[in-house]
Amino acid sequence: MEDNVLVSSKIHGRSKSTTAKRNCIICGQRISKRRRTQHNFQKISRGQLNLQRTRPCLLNFQSLPKDIVLRVMSKLTLKEVTQLSVVSTNWRQAWTFHPNLYFGIKTALGNNAKRKGTSSDLNCRISSGNKFIKRVDAILEKHCGTMVNKFAVKFGLSNEHANHVNGWVAFAIASKARVIILDFSPDWKSHENNYDFSCHIFDKHNGSYLEALRLDSVTLNPPLDFCGFATLNCLLLTMLQHLEQLISKCHVLEWLSIQSCNQLHNLHVSEPLCCLQYLSIQGCHLQRMELHAPNLTTFEYDGSLALVTLNECSNIKASTIRLFDEKTLQNILTGIPSVLPHVETLYVEVHVKTQV
Repeated sequence: MEDNVLVSSKIHGRSKSTTAKRNCIICGQRISKRRRTQHNFQKISRGQLNLQRTRPCLLNFQSLPKDIVLRVMSKLTLKEVTQLSVVSTNWRQAWTFHPNLYFGIKTALGNNAKRKGTSSDLNCRISSGNKFIKRVDAILEKHCGTMVNKFAVKFGLSNEHANHVNGWVAFAIASKARVIILDFSPDWKSHENNYDFSCHIFDKHNGSYLEALRLDSVTLNPPLDFCGFATLNCLLLTMLQHLEQLISKCHVLEWLSIQSCNQLHNLHVSEPLCCLQYLSIQGCHLQRMELHAPNLTTFEYDGSLALVTLNECSNIKASTIRLFDEKTLQNILTGIPSVLPHVETLYVEVHVKTQV
């Protein structure tokens, strides 16, 4: 019994001493914090403590380098940047530095706007076209106009809007846009009064930044002294005529696609396309085609059977041929090897009419 009392007293003694030590440590920490706080108050009263270290750093958008601004803007869409400018006052002018400008029915007129061409009412189409033009003009007027990477317009416009479109193209050239897309194809019907693409605006100086060009439902009438595009390596043409002179002036062209040019029957490119590697022709009613492309590696053709001459195109590795023709299958299969004698991968799809 005495042993038990002795043991319990020792245990209680240890616990009391441990608790006392803990209290001392806690009190010591409280005293040190209190002394530190009092010491800081003394410094504040003497003006020795720099409070700027404790203030949050505010980011001024206008003070950022242009390359940083463009890199941030390129990760967002124009709609997202516009929403950001509404939320944050520091980023209120952020959208004016956006490098990718895409103007379509939704981006210019809102999500509730009708898709272009779905309305058969002429007055409704005219009203939508006027609103679209005013919106684009207002945005470009406030844009900084420098270091634009991509400039795209997709709306059913015609040559009667040429003054506005010429101003947009001039803006894209002045802002050193690398990619220009002009898609004026209407959905409700095809119009004959296509926009006359202003080739004369481009010269060897202001067109030196253009690398990719897409034209849809425009008219090409390049002047005789047209110098071409010195840096253009990607060209997509849809529903156009008179393509030969434009293509011949693209000496560093690497990628060429021609689609739905129904009025194009003969395609003869006089100048050699030494850099051309990819060629695609789809939905055209060609009768004869001739070009010189010694470095062509991929050739795709979709349309009627035509007399194709590919001069010195011995490097073609892959080819896809889709033909819609009434001629016999024997004539088709004997004509393809003569055009592509060195092809390694060939896919042929032929639709022929047979008589029962």
